[in-house]
Amino acid sequence: MKPDRKTASRNRKALHDYEILERIEAGIELKGTEVKSVRAGRVNLLDSYALYRDGELHIHHMHISPFEQANRFNHDPYRTRKLLVHKREMIRLGSEAERKHLSLIPLEVYFKKQYVKVELGLCRGRKKHDKRRAIDAKEARKKIRSLSRSVSRCLIAGLVWLAAAHAGVKVRSVSTGLVDTVPSARLPQGEFVSIPHLCTALGLAWEWERVPERLTCSDGSVRLVFTQDTPFFSVNDSLVQVPLAPQRVGGSLYLSVAAIEGALGAAAGLGVSFDADSGVIVVGEQAVETNPARADATDGRETAALDPAPVEGQAIRTIVIDPGHGGKDPGAIGPDGTFEKDVVLAISLKLRDILEKQPGITVYLTRDDDVFIPLRDRTEFANKKKADIFISIHANSIGGSARKRKQVKGFKMYFLSQAKNEEDKRVAMLENSVIELEEETDRGDYLQNILIDMANNEYLAESEDMSIMIAEAFGSRVKDITSLHRGVGQAPFWVLNGAFMPSVLIETAFISHPREEKLLTEESFQGKTAEAIAEAILRFKKKYEAGL
Repeated sequence: MKPDRKTASRNRKALHDYEILERIEAGIELKGTEVKSVRAGRVNLLDSYALYRDGELHIHHMHISPFEQANRFNHDPYRTRKLLVHKREMIRLGSEAERKHLSLIPLEVYFKKQYVKVELGLCRGRKKHDKRRAIDAKEARKKIRSLSRSVSRCLIAGLVWLAAAHAGVKVRSVSTGLVDTVPSARLPQGEFVSIPHLCTALGLAWEWERVPERLTCSDGSVRLVFTQDTPFFSVNDSLVQVPLAPQRVGGSLYLSVAAIEGALGAAAGLGVSFDADSGVIVVGEQAVETNPARADATDGRETAALDPAPVEGQAIRTIVIDPGHGGKDPGAIGPDGTFEKDVVLAISLKLRDILEKQPGITVYLTRDDDVFIPLRDRTEFANKKKADIFISIHANSIGGSARKRKQVKGFKMYFLSQAKNEEDKRVAMLENSVIELEEETDRGDYLQNILIDMANNEYLAESEDMSIMIAEAFGSRVKDITSLHRGVGQAPFWVLNGAFMPSVLIETAFISHPREEKLLTEESFQGKTAEAIAEAILRFKKKYEAGL
């Protein structure tokens, strides 16, 4: 599309049915209501054509929808409309079309400045074999473009890898005196070395997992787990902070040389140090015995221990239910004025009543009234209660036109992780927007949030498992609505950030959808929803207490 024009409609079918020999720009005579409909994009060129008759050029069968706000003098959608072309050009087109048995086909309607224009094509009809040949050529061009992009990416990755491989840092063994070289790369943050090559030099086996972007190095006594772009790694399931996060260079994960001594030497006890003067990594020196470094919040707040015990085989006795929003934060608001904070509180109270009937289970609510609670305080409350499960209950919403709000509906379950698609990212942004209502001191700090993210990774599998169980329970028990998408979602929800236990955020329905807003206010639907969540929690409890 050219920069000086705004397209209202294209005739894509014509590009398939005709061979375009020449393109001509023409003006068009329109009524006021027609211009407004064209501006709204309500024009269709399918099966339209232009004819030269009696010294004038007219377009036939072009459909322009009636303008909804017009009165009884609205236009006829299919009326014949006059095209405005210079007389000499018009005579030439009419003569050529008749002489060569060609057709004048409208290809596009667009605005050029404030004027409506039509792009005409002088076309020859394609036979079936021509259409097949055109399709094959189009597919071939697509494959060539795709292949070119793939080759370019591979070449760039290969060049980066070669550049990194040619550079290197020497590794000297104290016991044998042998000197080896591991690949290094100079990044904006400083010098980095290849972790797999370094682990090989240390006698450790390593394995790279592509999907979680995680590198595991181990032998009989030590197990190190590094995650790309995360400034923490684990040593035998204990968290250790490094000054700079490991970076991906080419096909390998690289660690800053500044982190080698503290990470692999002191924390892992591998006897590794970096001599900054000579630029040599020394292997085999006496390791310094120390506890793995733990970071505390910089504002003086007490930081919870970040070495949670595994859930599997552990008794699940305490459950914290978090009704979303509250007080000055109404959450999403439905078309009829229903507040999200009210309906999720009603569901949460019913869920509490169901779970409290189960022997050996203690249930807490982050709020049982219409009060505002900062997001951080909700998970902090769950941690203080030593909760085994954290459930945050919400109602989804979407903006846009009334038509869009009527189309988007359904339930979905989420667990804390990085969003994998735009829809999950949108939901997280919507639920996280309450942070703007909080005091500045309630927002935490960056370092604490990274620590919390790492602790949540310990329960990533359990949180995903529970999300799936809740989604399955909704599918079997709550027949009034369907799932928004297949499967469960993942996104960086602040309200789940900091919960040191399996945690799930439930979007029960779309409060922006008129029918689902009405369902959310009905006690029967609230009861079914609470029963489905309770059923999934008890199923999760049974599975993990059995150590399956």
